Amino acid sequence: DKCYTTDLWTAKAKQLIIDRTKNNPKTPFFMYLAYDTPHAALQLPTTPYPDGKGIKGGLEWLGAPGKMINTAKGIIDSYRDPIYTNKGLTEVAERFATSITRIDHCVGDILQTLKDLKIDKKTIVIFSSDNGPHRETYIKGERWNPSVFESAGKFKGSKGSSYEGGLRVPTFAWGPSIIKAGQKTNSTSQFHDWMATFCDYAGLGIPARIDGVSLLPTLSGIGKQRKSTIYFEFNNQQGLYLDGYKGIRMKATSHEVDFEIFNTLEDGPESKNLAGDSEIFNRLQKRMKDEVLRIRMPNRHAKKTYDDELVPGIDIDKNKLKNGVGTNLYKGTWEWVPEFSQLSANNSLLGKDLSTRNIPIKKNNGVLFSGHLLVPHSGAWTFHCKSTGQFIFKIHKKLVLDADYKYSGEEISRTLNLSKGIHPYRMYYKDSSPKPNISLQWESEKVAKNVIPANALFVEKPQS
Repeated sequence: DKCYTTDLWTAKAKQLIIDRTKNNPKTPFFMYLAYDTPHAALQLPTTPYPDGKGIKGGLEWLGAPGKMINTAKGIIDSYRDPIYTNKGLTEVAERFATSITRIDHCVGDILQTLKDLKIDKKTIVIFSSDNGPHRETYIKGERWNPSVFESAGKFKGSKGSSYEGGLRVPTFAWGPSIIKAGQKTNSTSQFHDWMATFCDYAGLGIPARIDGVSLLPTLSGIGKQRKSTIYFEFNNQQGLYLDGYKGIRMKATSHEVDFEIFNTLEDGPESKNLAGDSEIFNRLQKRMKDEVLRIRMPNRHAKKTYDDELVPGIDIDKNKLKNGVGTNLYKGTWEWVPEFSQLSANNSLLGKDLSTRNIPIKKNNGVLFSGHLLVPHSGAWTFHCKSTGQFIFKIHKKLVLDADYKYSGEEISRTLNLSKGIHPYRMYYKDSSPKPNISLQWESEKVAKNVIPANALFVEKPQS
C-alpha cells in the first residue's frame, strides 16, 4: 500500500508514544525502533517528507487499509531528495543519500514528538548502527561503494569486515537533564552493553547471563565505568580488545594464527600492526589467544577450527589461595537471575561447597557463589546442575549453564575442554521455593560424576 518502511515505522512509533503518554502518563515505556534502510535494495520513498515535525506535523499514522500513513501515495520507489539530484552522483549514490537523509528527518520527527509531549527531559534516546556501511546493491547492472560519501571515514573495511570500518559505528546518546550534552568518550563498548545500561536506568537488576556492563557512569559522568567485554567473530574472522589494544585475525583457520594488533585510539586506520614489535606485544599476543578461548562458547551452527582447544587456566600463585567458596546472600525477588555483584549483599560468608546445604538461605533469596576451580587434569569436563530455582553458571567469561528463562527444575549439562589448572567461576542463583536447593556436579574421563569436592574449590586469601 505504498508504505516506505522507514516512514511506516516512524509513524507507528509516534502513534505509540503519543497514545502511551496520554493514556498512561506516569508509566515509563521502552521502544526498540530498528530501521531496515539503507540496505542492498536501496529503495526510495514515494513522496517528500511531510511538512513540520512532532504532534502537529511530519509523519502521521492513519491506520486505514490502503492508507496506513500520510505518505502512502505517489509512485513506489520514486522520490529522490533534491539535495542530491543533478550533482553528478550515480543512481545508487542518490538512492543511498536519500535514504540516510530520510532517517534524519524521521529521528528529528520523533524527538520533536517527545518535546511536544513534554517528556523529552525524562527520556533517553540512543541512536546507533549494527555495522559499518554496506557494499551490496540488488539493482541490476549497478555497483555501490560506500567510499562515495566516505561513509566509513578514515577507517578500513565495510560491513562484514572486522576492521574498524566494519565494526566501529557512530552512536549518539540524547537525554536532556539526564545526559550532559557535548560529551565524547573514547572507551570501547559493544551492543550488549546497552541492555545492561537500560536495565540500570530503569532500576532493574542487570541479567547475569549477558556479557554487557552498564554505560551509565560514562553517560552520567558519575561513578567508575566498568570495562566492557569486546569480542567478535564472523566467518573466519575473530577479534577482541585487551588492555586497550585490538587483536584481529582475518583468517583464523587455526588457533595458531597470530593476531594483528592495533592501537585503534591512535591508529584508527589500522595501518601499523604492532604484533611482534617488542616482547610486550609478544606477551600480549599469547594473552589474546588465551582470552578468546576464555570468552567464547562453541556453537554447533557456526563451527570453528578452534572449538576443541583447551581453555587455559589463569596464572595465580596457589599460596594466595585457600579452600572455600565465596558466598554472598541477597534478599529479594527478581524477574531474572541478576548480576548480583552489582547489588549489595545482605550477608557474606565462606562456604564449603557449591550447594545450599550449609548456608542460611530462605525463600525469595539469591546467592552468588564465586571462586576458583582447581581442574586436576586437562580434557573434556561436563558440568551438571539441578535446582529448585533459576541459575546461571559461568567459568571465566563463558556462559556454561543457562537455567534462567523457563527453567523448570530438570538437570542441565554442558561440556568444556579445560586445561589443568585454576579456573575462576561464578554461580548466580535465585529461588522463591520454600526449600531452596541447588546441586552442581562435574565429571570427566578420569573423574566419575559427583559433586565438586571441597579440595577443588578455592578463594583468594584476604590481602594483608
